[in-house]
Amino acid sequence: MKILRKKSLIILLPVIVMIGVVVAYQFYHSPKQGEVKTLTDEEIRQKYIEILSCTPEQSIDKKIIFAEAMKQYWQYRMDELWKHDEEINDLYSFPNKLRTVENHCGLEFDVFGNPLSITKETCYPWIVPYKNTNELYQALLTHSMPVRYNSQNAFRYRMYSLSAKTYKPKINDNIYIGEQNFSIIKREGWGNTYFYPEDCCRLVFYKDIKEQINNLKQYDYFPDIMKSFSIELLNKIYFLEIRRNPIDLVKYDASFEGLGERLSGSNLDKHDFFETVNHVYYLYYPVSLCGKGVFLPYSLQ
Repeated sequence: MKILRKKSLIILLPVIVMIGVVVAYQFYHSPKQGEVKTLTDEEIRQKYIEILSCTPEQSIDKKIIFAEAMKQYWQYRMDELWKHDEEINDLYSFPNKLRTVENHCGLEFDVFGNPLSITKETCYPWIVPYKNTNELYQALLTHSMPVRYNSQNAFRYRMYSLSAKTYKPKINDNIYIGEQNFSIIKREGWGNTYFYPEDCCRLVFYKDIKEQINNLKQYDYFPDIMKSFSIELLNKIYFLEIRRNPIDLVKYDASFEGLGERLSGSNLDKHDFFETVNHVYYLYYPVSLCGKGVFLPYSLQ
């Protein structure tokens, strides 16, 4: 009996050791909670192909695909903002554990430039009733500045005075279903504020933007990985074209002051305003016929 037990132990011991090695390997090499597995270039490529090759059983109306793609786009922008916020707060230590970007999104401030409340509301896209930059400019002029607001607070005050409402893409209805008669203003990171005019965005085919892609500038965007795909796949899918205008920039030498480098004065200079916003940036994102957009490789994880 003892001999049998010894033989069993001799047989089982390597098996137990092997199981322990496998478990330990999986523990140390699998992504921990909060970690994101890094995909190889080929894995990213295959995921692009998998998503963009989708063909619905019944064709989906282009207006529906556009609406869904825009909702995904705004959620992607919010995800980017919170990711940026976490990175900043990991690098620096701020008093009262204020969320850095969230702090800078705030538009209600006291006379000393301190936020009256810390809220995520103004980090979201702001829906405004101004069709283009000229209408926005006129609206900004309408709101004269009280003496108590210094130059750094001026743009915050103006923006808070505009007829704007917050859009939360995760929970709110799709604002692009139906007729579009509004524009969007969006803080992106703690540095820039962009204006997306009423006609900012559309779904296009590759043949419609091929020439535009060949002439993209520094601040334009087209996924490099798409250049490696076959013309058959490029012609099969949509691209979401986004056009946006920069309207303000945080002062980098005093970023805690928030919005206000370009539009900080109590009087707006029309020439300077339109010189700034006339820089139109073009962004292109692939969208499948099933309505799924791909905005950055790590969104595939």
